Amino acid sequence: MTSAIRSSGLLAALVLMLVACSGSSTASPSGGTSGPDDPPRTQAPASVEPSMAPPSRSAKAEDGAFEVTVNGLAVRGHCTGDRVPGEPVVILQSGNGGGEDDLSGIEEHMAADAMVCAFARPGAGENGAPPDLPRPVDDVVQEVHDILAMAEVPAPYFLIGQSGGAVVTFMFAQAYPDEVAGFVSMNGNPPFDTWVAAAEAIGFPEIPLADAVADFSGRNPEQIDFRSNESMLTDPLPASMPYAVIYDECGGAPGCDDSWEAAVVEQLAAVGDGGRFVRATGAGHDAFRTQPELVHATIDEVWAEATD
Repeated sequence: MTSAIRSSGLLAALVLMLVACSGSSTASPSGGTSGPDDPPRTQAPASVEPSMAPPSRSAKAEDGAFEVTVNGLAVRGHCTGDRVPGEPVVILQSGNGGGEDDLSGIEEHMAADAMVCAFARPGAGENGAPPDLPRPVDDVVQEVHDILAMAEVPAPYFLIGQSGGAVVTFMFAQAYPDEVAGFVSMNGNPPFDTWVAAAEAIGFPEIPLADAVADFSGRNPEQIDFRSNESMLTDPLPASMPYAVIYDECGGAPGCDDSWEAAVVEQLAAVGDGGRFVRATGAGHDAFRTQPELVHATIDEVWAEATD
């Protein structure tokens, strides 16, 4: 949700990236402000743990706002725009700790052509935190599915995720391929095991590596453990599903060279035949804010394929 790593200059760039990936509500590494927008790293949804109470419907307003209760926690969200019969509903997933309006620019861009729904996950925005933290990203994917069912948001879905939300988006598509028409992943946490191996291969400094691993392990705003997201590389995606992986971290910071990390992230675009990799050079972590034209154009391309 990184919405989404060498010497002094490189170390400074990493610190910026880690701040983004932890999703604090302060400035993003790309200079964007507010919005706990940044990712940890993981994947692999399965069944709800026995300790997780089944979700229940709380309320829904005619203006598109909704509130549901999942695992005893209230989740508030909204849907805007009109659904074209048979076409996907756009589902927005903000960065780690982000609120339902973090991707409002994308919402406004898509609302003319589709219904767009957004909500803050439990433990993010103004929602209460789940018990037993940290928790695996797989549980979060299952929970997002439950929320959509309780809010009566119909499939198929077209998912757009930033940072930690990008990991949830990618894994959701792998877990529920029959319900997903396509998706766009922006600066999500790279597959954990592959990323660590690549970092060690280039001699990544020990202390920043340990900090990054801590972030992956749950030291982030939503306390999500992303270490199981290696499954993003191993779980299949339908050949017919179009998707895009947008990436840029350092955004031109002095001494920054993310070519090795980009190579790791680029592998995600090869998981399915319909994937593409988009390098948003100079965008930093929050490409949806710093390079909205590129992000919107990429979304439009994938959307056109998903609705063709």
